Amino acid sequence: MHSGPVDDVGKGEETVEVIAFHDDLNHILHEFRGSLSVKSDNGKFQVRMRDGFHSVDLNKFLFEKGIAASFNIT
Repeated sequence: MHSGPVDDVGKGEETVEVIAFHDDLNHILHEFRGSLSVKSDNGKFQVRMRDGFHSVDLNKFLFEKGIAASFNIT
């Protein structure tokens, strides 16, 4: 989900909310080279992405590790 002008989509940092069932998800999210920061809140993880990285990159990373996740993008 993106809020703002269409021209701004894909520019700057994204924050992605990740929900997945995996015991070591926090550690794995920190391993992703596109993660600037990771915060946990009630089983949901807020991942602030480095400039140039997007939710699709994180999704591919998690999928390659065998983790199916759902995302919200802010």
